[in-house]
Order: sequence, then C-alpha cells, then structure tokens
Amino acid sequence: MSVKITLDLPEETWKKVEKLAQLQGKQPFIFIKEYIERLAKENSHYEEINKKLSNIASKYKGSLEKWNREDLYD
Repeated sequence: MSVKITLDLPEETWKKVEKLAQLQGKQPFIFIKEYIERLAKENSHYEEINKKLSNIASKYKGSLEKWNREDLYD
C-alpha cells in the first residue's frame, strides 16, 4: 500500500531538485521518493533506542533513578 502526497515547494527548490534528479538520471518524483525512503530507513534506529528506554523506564515504574550500568546493556 502506498500513500500519495502533494508538496508545495518554492520554485528555486524545485529547480534544484530537478537538476539533482537529472544528474542521477531519474525523474524528480522518483528522486524525492527514494530520498524520503532512505531518510526514513536511516532514522529507524531512533525507534529502537526509544523502545529500549521505555522498557527500562517501565522496569523501574517510570523512573530511571534506581538503575545500574549493567541494566543498560541487557
């Protein structure tokens, strides 16, 4: 399943996107799509870190006051 979006870009920005896409031999919409996908993938590690911190906080009933170094490296 995919989601369609509409972007409102300044004309100067659009011209730069067109040039960058052309340098890579791609259509601008493909260039933008691949960039967004790469950005989302690169930043997915923040979700993993957030889950680990949430688990630690839950273990100590929402407080990280009583933790030791070993608990952080489970």
